[in-house]
Amino acid sequence: VFEHAIEDLIQHAQDMDKLHQQQQQQQLSSTANGMPASDGRIIDIDPAHAFSNLAHTSKLSLTKSNILIWQTSSPEYGLEHIDVFSLYYREYFFEKDHTNYLGIIEPLGPVIISVRREKQSAGSSTFASTDLDKSSSAVGGGGGGHEHRDSRLRVIIRGKAFSDWRLSFLETTLKRHHRLSSRQKLSRRMILPYLHKMMDPNKLIKVNSKRIERQLLKLDELNLAFNYKIGVLLVKDDQMSEEQIFGNEHSTPAFETFLDILGTKVELQGFPGFAAGLDTKNNNTGKYALHTMWREFKITYHVSTFLPYNASDSQQIQRKRHIGNDIVTLVFIDGKSKFNPSIFRSQFLHVFVVVNEEMVGDKVGYRVQVAKNNAVPSFGPGLPKPPVFTDRQVLREFLLTKVINAENAAYKAPKFAKLESRTRHGMIEEIVNYYIKNHASADDEKDKGTSRSKR
Repeated sequence: VFEHAIEDLIQHAQDMDKLHQQQQQQQLSSTANGMPASDGRIIDIDPAHAFSNLAHTSKLSLTKSNILIWQTSSPEYGLEHIDVFSLYYREYFFEKDHTNYLGIIEPLGPVIISVRREKQSAGSSTFASTDLDKSSSAVGGGGGGHEHRDSRLRVIIRGKAFSDWRLSFLETTLKRHHRLSSRQKLSRRMILPYLHKMMDPNKLIKVNSKRIERQLLKLDELNLAFNYKIGVLLVKDDQMSEEQIFGNEHSTPAFETFLDILGTKVELQGFPGFAAGLDTKNNNTGKYALHTMWREFKITYHVSTFLPYNASDSQQIQRKRHIGNDIVTLVFIDGKSKFNPSIFRSQFLHVFVVVNEEMVGDKVGYRVQVAKNNAVPSFGPGLPKPPVFTDRQVLREFLLTKVINAENAAYKAPKFAKLESRTRHGMIEEIVNYYIKNHASADDEKDKGTSRSKR
């Protein structure tokens, strides 16, 4: 079933971002290692059930195009480049009855597999959790009228050499494919070789603990962020260099109005929320920060004029230390300066969202432009034509959606994708090696105990 799920995956994944698929496949050595490629979606091998719906997880609403949308009074702007399917473990496995298997299988390397069975009551479409090893695959009555209860199997297969596989299928599908008796009982361990020929149960150890559940939750949701740090720069008339822009000691009325659109000014000392690396004890990074809670996200801005100014430092290292390490920066132009993103010397700044005031009749409007590193895939929402906003609430919704999508998209650029891949690989190795080592130690202790009892 696992090997033959590729066709279903291709069919289901047609609406995925093409560039994202290419980047995923570049990261994989899957074909050479014998594992088919996956884009991380939940593959439901039974068409009648389609994709598993994670709509109620963390109050996120999932659409078919993998875009998250909240109902707001403003226009609906969808959040993109979010791996919502990474919530699969949290929704269907975490703190529920399931089993985790891990080990090293060559040539795949370290693998971690989670297996869960949900039993469907007779005559019902509702699935409930059961113990896979204690329940039969079918329940029959007497005579000719048999009522069968089927089980839905959910599986996550993780490894260094391939992207996560997240599977969902009926047990009868697996048995039918492998020509097994419908009444044959399959334990969780017995299922593994039917998923893929390389999954030798004898090379995998079983681990069930709160510790590994927390570790797998952290691993699976590695790229799922709810806290964002965004830079904010002020550009005044005739400022054309990085030093001039970072050297703005004072704000302007127009800039203050723009900041009010983005969030709320808070005192850093004692601030209990997400501080984005700013000092909340001794005011070493300034007295104030700009913060907002938007939808389910906490956003803290590194505002250049809030950060410490040093008249003797033309480079303004204190400010660069924070904004220069942000991935996305909002740039407000107060005047008629032309903004050139190439003046900034940073390995991290990948996206600039540029805003300047523009009169629309008797109203103050805001023109928005976007500049991004070529390695960053496209992201929405698209700019209106003309790209000018007169409604400040609509502008806020647009900008916050844009900067979050920008950061999520930027993580797919090669620089950040490599870092993420290295981190994920390290976590998988660490988890597998830890439990293999402790499993071996436990076996040694058992052997010693047996030897002592013989003596």
